[in-house]
This record gives sequence, structure tokens and C-alpha cells, in this order.
Amino acid sequence: AGQVIDIAPNALHRHQLKGKRGVMVVQIERGGPAAKAGLLPGDVIVEFNGERVESIDDLHRTLTETLIGREIGLVILKLEKKTDAVIIPSELH
Repeated sequence: AGQVIDIAPNALHRHQLKGKRGVMVVQIERGGPAAKAGLLPGDVIVEFNGERVESIDDLHRTLTETLIGREIGLVILKLEKKTDAVIIPSELH
């Protein structure tokens, strides 16, 4: 689960991010793709598969069936530090 948040201006400037928002991870499904990728509540997703993420809609638009089972690059802010991660999307059961 995620929530749209405004990114602090100093973090935007420091990491040279385009846009002003990201999607903060609120809840992680145990054993799910986000947990396996090392995401934690409070992390902020700012890029998914090379595309800027500023809303939940951006994530939904970018996450298509063709990406299921493939390694996808993420850019996240962990405690305002820019970090790369890899996630492998899977079907919900």
C-alpha cells in the first residue's frame, strides 16, 4: 500500500529529482515483491522502470502485465537518501 507525499525541497535539490512528489510505502505484504526488494514502510518510490513516479496512478500506469516476472529498477528515498533497488512484480493470489 502507498500514499502520495510531497518530497522535502532539500531532498529534491540534493538528489536533482524532477517533480515534487513520490509514493511513500505504507504497508508491505510479507513475502511479496516489495518485501523481497527490501522496501520498508516509509520508503518513497520516485522512479519505477525508468519512469518518474509522483502518484499511485503513475505506478499503476507503468506496472503492466508485461513486467510480471521481470527485474525492474526502482529509485527510492530511504530516510531521504537516494537508493536503487530491484523488484520483480508478480501476480496477486
